[in-house]
Amino acid sequence: MREIQVHTEVPDSDITLTGREMQLLEGLREGKSNKDIARDLHLQEVTIKFYMRSLFKKLKAKNRTHAALLGKQKGLVAH
Repeated sequence: MREIQVHTEVPDSDITLTGREMQLLEGLREGKSNKDIARDLHLQEVTIKFYMRSLFKKLKAKNRTHAALLGKQKGLVAH
């Protein structure tokens, strides 16, 4: 019989996101495009892309979906 391992994430205390990065993460969770997030936050899309790179780096995310998933697992966004 195979043993099943369950991995649960706990919030990482070493990850510190800015308020803006939290707003982006929420937009990702809602499935919004960079253009939609930019419009909601009254910023240019190029600025959103800059913040996204920073967010991905902090979360060690490979893409938008991965960032949204990690944000949820780490308790950084509401479910």
